[in-house]
Amino acid sequence: MNAKRPAIVYVIAILVAVIAGAWASRTPPTTTANVGVTSPKAVVLWFHGGGWSHGSPDSCNAGWMREHGYKIRRVTYRLAPAHTWPAQLVDAIAAVDAARKEFPGIPVVALGYSAGGHLAACLAALGHADAAIVNGAPLDMTMPHKEPLRAAVEAVLGGCQYRDASPVHMVTGEATPVLVIHGTVDMTVPQEHAIVFKAAMDAAGVECDVLYLPGVGHMGAEFLEPSVKEQILRFLDEMLSNSRAILAE
Repeated sequence: MNAKRPAIVYVIAILVAVIAGAWASRTPPTTTANVGVTSPKAVVLWFHGGGWSHGSPDSCNAGWMREHGYKIRRVTYRLAPAHTWPAQLVDAIAAVDAARKEFPGIPVVALGYSAGGHLAACLAALGHADAAIVNGAPLDMTMPHKEPLRAAVEAVLGGCQYRDASPVHMVTGEATPVLVIHGTVDMTVPQEHAIVFKAAMDAAGVECDVLYLPGVGHMGAEFLEPSVKEQILRFLDEMLSNSRAILAE
């Protein structure tokens, strides 16, 4: 009798394992990946600057937004002169489409600096992104340009019509909200770019806020000052609130 007891115990253990397995199949286990995970407020696509000919997504400076509930995606796009317009826009649009597929139902915000800001503005002007934050960007390619912007524009546009690559000339009533941040003494991309873009957005009846940075040139640490970050978060909070209101209607 005692010699058979281990066999009986073994059978009982098997039965317990089978029952536990059946129960586990009815109630999916909670994994570490599922604990505390919430949907981001928005996906922020970050576009680097560099005159459309150089630069790298590794220079991304938007990491501070993660602690405020935003998912950051750094975008790689084709560069001039090997690739001319509209290759850069095609890549930007593809990045938005990929983000929407990865995060269905989550707003997609384009954020860029200089040439990257130009791409972000294009996405908003075309209504492809849900909003854009545009820093020190050339927004009207038809304006007279000084070096080094003139050479950069010529290299990226090739034989393309300058008007066709100008966010200011893409704006329609289907455009989405934009926050433009620009230095008042930017000698590379004069603040007139921000002025004419704001006028075009106003004429189309689309929200466009402009934050001018007094005494600031083309890019620089001033674009990441606490007061600027606060303005960015305020703009996004308002944009997201409006989006939720529209969805609730």
